[in-house]
Amino acid sequence: MSWFHGDSSPRGDFTDQRWDRDATVASLLEYGPGLYFTSDIDEARNYGGFVYEAELLPSFRLLPHRKPSLAKLREFYVLASEEDREIFLSNWGVTAPAPILKKYAHQDTLYDALVALYKDLFRSADEWVEAVRQLGYDGVVLHLSKREPPREYLIVWSPERLRLTRVE
Repeated sequence: MSWFHGDSSPRGDFTDQRWDRDATVASLLEYGPGLYFTSDIDEARNYGGFVYEAELLPSFRLLPHRKPSLAKLREFYVLASEEDREIFLSNWGVTAPAPILKKYAHQDTLYDALVALYKDLFRSADEWVEAVRQLGYDGVVLHLSKREPPREYLIVWSPERLRLTRVE
């Protein structure tokens, strides 16, 4: 499968990637922090005059499309800073995370639960991305069948696990 990313400037790599937009000047990324690729080259062209094609290296670890488990959400919770965990518990008015994490476990997919915990638990996009990496994932594929035309997005958190080629 080919994945395309449009950019407004030429890039040799994406290791200096900003993981989310500045909310004071633009809306946050629709599907959470990450470097977005699309299966539609024409859509990628809309994001800038420099289009890159990505190939996943064999070591690339995709987040599976499955329901979240409470154990995985607990693992993610402990990856947040102590301050973020304290704020999270305080916002819910509880002293332990289990009853609240159970609410996130009802999401359709693990990815949906992790994105829901962005801003609720993690206040920094950089820290959220690092926690997802520590869970063992480099990216996720989203199947957007309700979009017109239907397409897929690849959201990447470990750009060093991609082989990039400039197309345009």
